[in-house]
Amino acid sequence: MTTSQSKASGPIRLIMAADSDYAIPLAVTVRSAVEITQKPVELLVLDGGLTANNREQLLDSWPAARLTVRWLEVNARQVGKLPVWGRMKSVTYYRLLLSDLAPAGWTKALWLDCDILLLNDLSTLWDLEMSDWPLLAARDLVVPCLGSPYGVTAWQDLNLDPRLPHFNAGVMLLDLERWRAEHIGERAMGYLRQHGDRVCFFDQEALNAVLAGCWGELDPRWNQIASMAGQRFLDTSHLDSEVYRQVVENPFLVHYSGSLKPWKCFGLAEYWKPWYEVLDRTAWAGWRPPITLRTIALGLYSRKLRPWLYPLEAWYIALLRKRRLKNHRVTY
Repeated sequence: MTTSQSKASGPIRLIMAADSDYAIPLAVTVRSAVEITQKPVELLVLDGGLTANNREQLLDSWPAARLTVRWLEVNARQVGKLPVWGRMKSVTYYRLLLSDLAPAGWTKALWLDCDILLLNDLSTLWDLEMSDWPLLAARDLVVPCLGSPYGVTAWQDLNLDPRLPHFNAGVMLLDLERWRAEHIGERAMGYLRQHGDRVCFFDQEALNAVLAGCWGELDPRWNQIASMAGQRFLDTSHLDSEVYRQVVENPFLVHYSGSLKPWKCFGLAEYWKPWYEVLDRTAWAGWRPPITLRTIALGLYSRKLRPWLYPLEAWYIALLRKRRLKNHRVTY
């Protein structure tokens, strides 16, 4: 785990990607980051379909004093014919284009997914020493190793050690010079074109495949998976018990990965209340997702049944993915 720091001068350079469906969570993530972070933030938004009204509301949601915003429209064709289905959209692949999309003068950047709530100053993360790694990321709570279920499905074909750690790509501190020099995004897209008919977590799997054993590990508190922390079915054998307790009780950020999101189903989980509190300091103040029988059922499932039924849920999702890819095979 990387612990040494070198205080970097200048603003934190943050890159995120969103379309109109993710305008609200983008507003919350950036608002939570800017409110708690002492350094100025320079934000590049990779625009995969935000409307003019979305942009206006987003700018109204963010404190302007320490934040500058750039917008860069990206055409989905730039990522080519990569596998998409369900919650997966082309905009998710935009991180693989950073060699071309990041401003030429940027040598370092922080990537955040939009489904995140910051609870700690991003300066602490930004100032970490990269130690010559192309990226720093936290080990995935759900998929801790390359050979874990839903890890790198082609690890045997690539002759990779299945015990190597597997990172979550939602939070990444990037050395953009190495990213460009080593063609990391292009190699990841090559993996997807070759193995896209059996990938599980798409661009995340591809990045883990091409960077196996070649990335630096962050404190796991920098990527607490909200719906998973504390669940009995997790394999946490790679973590010291005290470290895992800190991940659950004192995370640096909360990542709302998976299907259950606070902007889709109202009030289902422990860390949703602070998300709504930040939401109410944006241009969407007072907005809540509708309460329906479906969302009530999801709430009961997530609180009461998921700790026991998650293996069945994971099997069912894998089956759906397999059928979807079989019926909608992409020709590259």
